[in-house]
Amino acid sequence: MLERLLALQPAVQEYVGKRRMGEAGLALSATQWTLMRSLVELLQPFEMAVREASAADASLSQVLPQVRYLHIFLQQIRLRFESQAGEGAGSAVRLAESLALQLSSEPRLSEMFHRQEYVLATLLDPRFKGRMDAILPLGSDLDHWKQLLVRKVKELLASPTGCPSSPWIAQPGKAFCVDAAPQPREAETEPHWDRGPSGKSSTVPPLIQKEKTLTEHLESVGLLASEGRGASLPTESHSACVMVERYLRDNQTIGAREDPLGYWEKRHWLWPALAKLAMLYLSCPPSGAFSERIFTAPDSPFSERRPPQGESTERLVFLRANLGAFPDYPPPPLICSENDSAGSSSGEEGTRPA
Repeated sequence: MLERLLALQPAVQEYVGKRRMGEAGLALSATQWTLMRSLVELLQPFEMAVREASAADASLSQVLPQVRYLHIFLQQIRLRFESQAGEGAGSAVRLAESLALQLSSEPRLSEMFHRQEYVLATLLDPRFKGRMDAILPLGSDLDHWKQLLVRKVKELLASPTGCPSSPWIAQPGKAFCVDAAPQPREAETEPHWDRGPSGKSSTVPPLIQKEKTLTEHLESVGLLASEGRGASLPTESHSACVMVERYLRDNQTIGAREDPLGYWEKRHWLWPALAKLAMLYLSCPPSGAFSERIFTAPDSPFSERRPPQGESTERLVFLRANLGAFPDYPPPPLICSENDSAGSSSGEEGTRPA
């Protein structure tokens, strides 16, 4: 809404001038327009994160890198606001500082950096495995997560069912703090801006480019592996499992918009147990948007009913998402409850001709 209002700023100001609304104190001041523009720039990556996490092809592995990017972005945008002149600059800086404080003090976000399903999913994504030291908080024991990955593969190989133990176990840990973040790398330092003779910014490139996804923006701050930087992760102290060691040493990566499951599909023959574990973690969606869309779809048999809870919901979502791949499979009949059957019978009797 604010973006739309900013796009219509000339037309709004012209309308206000013709109606003389400024005399009644109804016109927006130049400071308010500037603050509105700063607010849009400040919230843009958060809107992108929500939209991308709700996509049908979203993966659990993108959560931690994107949250880490939001911390870095707030540091960069605060420096940019501080370098700008004008009455609204101070208010914009305070907005950035307030949002950064809320982001770093949110316990649910801090907990995710210590939950094994999030960390292992990120480690199993070839786009992020080589940047784990920059994604995790300062002081995180990366060796612990490597050993845990090795243990999970061993459990899978030893399991008669071919499934590891449940990965959805919370790991206790310290809160994630922006002040405790790793020292900025070359990509995380304040960007160089062309300055005019007065020393003020003349042309400031935007931090967020709309034609890119938020995942693609991670490369600019060193959170995404690329062909030029490599994707391998050192494994000198890890020789317990050759399968995990060779994966972590593999320097091949994929693009920011590519599906990490495609990487593992091509390497299933090479590391079968590890590929199966990766499929388990990377196929988990980061949000419940997909299942909510199923139950609220117009053609869904559950749209007018209260959806079942627990395991039944998970099975119904799976069927809804996968039955389209089997066009010859006849859909099962919709079973109504006793109350619905009674209501239907009474309705039929009421409409039967005498």
